[in-house]
Amino acid sequence: MSKSIILFFLITLKTNYPKHELSLGFLSLSVPFSEFSEVANPGPGFDILYRIYINPHLLFNFITGYSYFIPKNQNNNQIIPFQIGAEYIVLGYEKTFSPYLKINTGLSNLKTNYSSSSTKFSFRFDTGFYISLLDFNFSYNKILTEKIKTDYFNFALRYRIPINE
Repeated sequence: MSKSIILFFLITLKTNYPKHELSLGFLSLSVPFSEFSEVANPGPGFDILYRIYINPHLLFNFITGYSYFIPKNQNNNQIIPFQIGAEYIVLGYEKTFSPYLKINTGLSNLKTNYSSSSTKFSFRFDTGFYISLLDFNFSYNKILTEKIKTDYFNFALRYRIPINE
């Protein structure tokens, strides 16, 4: 299975579409809410996003990163997501300014003091816009846990690096 995925990426790197892009989220702020805000304060993070453009309006993506939430009452809260998803770019990839909508699902490793480190199902809904090589992103994130509702918003600024333009 993994060999076929690697082969797919190598073949598609040489074609006009799909286009490939790496985005580095160098400025990120995660804000917990609901029950999660009782044990965590907003905190910094970063992410790495790999995009495969199928056409000017549709792409698939893979995202990972790290979010640290400043503790309340000595609670240490860290999240590392591994998610795949789809993104719709309203005006198209080639435009200087373009808003987008994105949905991702996958697994997130949640490390807290109230539960041991565990990998749980997670999803996120994103909206944002591109201005040239900058990506301004806002997302709602949810991790399905048994003990506490783990919901948070994330604001991220990413730098986009086209790979095969």
